[in-house]
Amino acid sequence: MKITLILCTYNRDQSLAKALDSVLASRLPESVEWEILVVDNNSSDQTREVVKRYCCQHPGRLRYMFVPQQGKSYALNAALQETRADVVAFTDDDVTVDPGWLRNLTAPLEDSQWAGCAGRIRLGQDFLPPRWLAVSGAFNLGGSLVQFDEGDNEGELTRAPFGANMAFRKSMFEKYGNFRTDLGRNGRSLIGNEDTEFGKRLLAAGERLCFVPSAVVNHPVSPERLTKRYFRAYWFSLGRSDARQAGNRLPLWRIPLRYLRQLKRKLQWMSAMSRRWFLDPQGRFFCETLLCYTAGEILEAWRKRKKMGMVEAPSFMFVHVNQRCNLRCQHCIFWKQNDSDRTNYLSWPRKAEILREFAELSPDGAVVICGGESMLDLDDYFAITTECRSLAIRSISVINGTRVQHSAIADRMIVEGPNEISVSLNSHLESTHDRTRGVAGSFNKAVTALRLLLEARERRREQKTRIYVMGLIYDENYRELDAFYDFVLNDIKADKLKLNFLQPSFGWDQPIDPFFAQHHKMDLDLLVDTIRKCDQKYKLNLNPIWLQQVGMYFRSLKAASDVHLGWGAKSGTAEHICNTYKRNIMVDLYGNASLCFSTLFPRFRLSKFGDLRHFWESADHIRGEMMQCNRFCGISHSVRRESSTLFPNRPKRSYAAA
Repeated sequence: MKITLILCTYNRDQSLAKALDSVLASRLPESVEWEILVVDNNSSDQTREVVKRYCCQHPGRLRYMFVPQQGKSYALNAALQETRADVVAFTDDDVTVDPGWLRNLTAPLEDSQWAGCAGRIRLGQDFLPPRWLAVSGAFNLGGSLVQFDEGDNEGELTRAPFGANMAFRKSMFEKYGNFRTDLGRNGRSLIGNEDTEFGKRLLAAGERLCFVPSAVVNHPVSPERLTKRYFRAYWFSLGRSDARQAGNRLPLWRIPLRYLRQLKRKLQWMSAMSRRWFLDPQGRFFCETLLCYTAGEILEAWRKRKKMGMVEAPSFMFVHVNQRCNLRCQHCIFWKQNDSDRTNYLSWPRKAEILREFAELSPDGAVVICGGESMLDLDDYFAITTECRSLAIRSISVINGTRVQHSAIADRMIVEGPNEISVSLNSHLESTHDRTRGVAGSFNKAVTALRLLLEARERRREQKTRIYVMGLIYDENYRELDAFYDFVLNDIKADKLKLNFLQPSFGWDQPIDPFFAQHHKMDLDLLVDTIRKCDQKYKLNLNPIWLQQVGMYFRSLKAASDVHLGWGAKSGTAEHICNTYKRNIMVDLYGNASLCFSTLFPRFRLSKFGDLRHFWESADHIRGEMMQCNRFCGISHSVRRESSTLFPNRPKRSYAAA
């Protein structure tokens, strides 16, 4: 097991030194490789010097990372990008721990049933609460001081852990996304809950978290936190934080009704027990914090509703069918995967419910069927297309053609299948296609599929299915684009050749991306000139803005020094060219929704009808983060902002947010 302990800090150089002394005394088995990654979130004190001194004293054990973008979640997410550990643990910059803490906290993760762990967080030994503050009993406000204790027995957690003492498998962040950047402390702001929101995300998805009472963190309470002013601000900010995480309901004066109902219930409760709380200073202040919390909820909800107004419906929903493939493409990893976890995939009744909700949310939208090779599971494939047809929404699919090798299946595709079918083809040359696709004969099967589909459409002229070729463009075929277009449009007679330029290999999980590294170099002037000549010759009506962005993309690749890292590259495009966050919803095999195929951004579990709308309407925090993302995958046909061709845009339907 390899462990990275992430410790984010901001202007606490003195307490940080004590925390590092404590953590560096940790004792773990020799078989465990572990490190401490200190993330300096733009501190202006002596933090850098303190950490550098410890790095010199403990070489190989401790690393320093500076993140200038203010906000704890930005710091945490940057650290997650940096680490290659199996397990990621977290603590704060003002705590002390026992030597066995890290070992005890992470030990349960040797058992695959646990996705994460949490331990006890105790208040400092010299902590003495003021008369008005209860840290146990009916008026307990100990959680405000980062107190967490689930008892003496190790077992399954039913509530989300606190960030001062938790650990997760790194794969959980790859599966469910990183911390929300609209949550988490930012300078003097007390809006937090980035830690508990992530834990709730895992629990809602059915993941199991383990409580480890022997993993103890001691959290001191500074004097400024023992004031009523601090508690009022904390609970007000907590209300704002929870409102950011909540969905929307029917508004009254732009305030969701549930917040007004909650305020009414709290006032009724306070009235019912008026003598008890009025005579008890702890009860009086507890009720005061409840009102501060509700005031924060109402203010944040009002701001959110005022900002949202009319919401543009999503254009596409990508729905995964499987994750295996029968080819061995050099630029994809699906052929290395399988569907052994199929029993945990989203059930068909729930998937059909999500399709129905999408049809209500976006009647003009389209469902894109995804997978390794989605047609390896024909029952699931046609269940989706049939449901889409019954809902009067379009469906789209990109296939490799290997399953369309006779007229019967071609006819079924035209009658029951997607409204738009693209067959992947890497070249008009058989040898090039077969080599990059990794299977001899795959070119002939792709071409056969295209011809059969076109013949079937001719027989079923009432069907208006569009039949395209999806062409990967890279260093070996861009000089031959003219011949490629001629083959697709004049020989096969497909409706269009869609150009998909080389990007980081899909799903690649290794440190080095060899295909992307070896095949991204092109003569930019020749590429652009060739595309322009093809535009004129074949009357393609190409979008000049798109062509400018293609040039910018390859200039950015040329300037980057870490292209070989693929998805792990820190560099990106000089301009922002992606807008997937404005038009796409991706639903994975387990029913988690996201706005992007990347695992960098949060995902939301779709558990019931209404969750899809909730996710789409409450994802502005994700959109804000994605607007800053310039990764190379932005050139992909499914996420780029500009279409390659000029055509009248489909009307986009907007609706009033609920």
